[in-house]
Amino acid sequence: MTPEMNRIEGNKITTRGKPFIRVPEAPRTVLPVQETTRQTSAETRILGLDTWLRCIQEGKRQAARAGRHQGGITPYGYRKNYDPLAKRFILDVDQYQASIVRTIFREYLRLKSLGKVSARLAELNIPAPACAKALAGRPNGAGWSRATLNFILGNTIYLGNVKYGAIENKGEHAPIIAPIIFNKVQKIKETNRRSGRLESTVGASVPT
Repeated sequence: MTPEMNRIEGNKITTRGKPFIRVPEAPRTVLPVQETTRQTSAETRILGLDTWLRCIQEGKRQAARAGRHQGGITPYGYRKNYDPLAKRFILDVDQYQASIVRTIFREYLRLKSLGKVSARLAELNIPAPACAKALAGRPNGAGWSRATLNFILGNTIYLGNVKYGAIENKGEHAPIIAPIIFNKVQKIKETNRRSGRLESTVGASVPT
């Protein structure tokens, strides 16, 4: 403000006794062209996200066709190791966890019940996978959930296969369970399902 200006009243600036009127700023308006540009930008972002998701899905399909694990959570019984020749991570058998997977299949063949298998694992002091305990809100050392056991018993990853959607191929990782044992387990599960003995598996999760 210059020295001549000696008072401001509302929108009036008085200097040397003469009032000057401050012109209010005109409200900003959005032109139709600007609104169209914003809408187009939003649509472009949505289309970009859709394209990104399609690329991810296609990459997983190609990995399954090639027998590679698609990434994500490592299946219980395996661990990820970096292969410098292939320049990517591959699945190797975790011998300790693999022995537990075999125990689960063996006990299910013998007991034919998810609940009884869970109790048997508790007797053997075999801890449940960490993520399964966390999702179930259980403390360390808590038992195996029926959901986790059901997931393991039906997962063809233990046959050495990889699967994505309708695509299932022989994987490059080593199997943990023999086909004859896996198939016997599926028959028992189907028999239990038909007779109404299948225990609740709500909230099934991928064990790690």
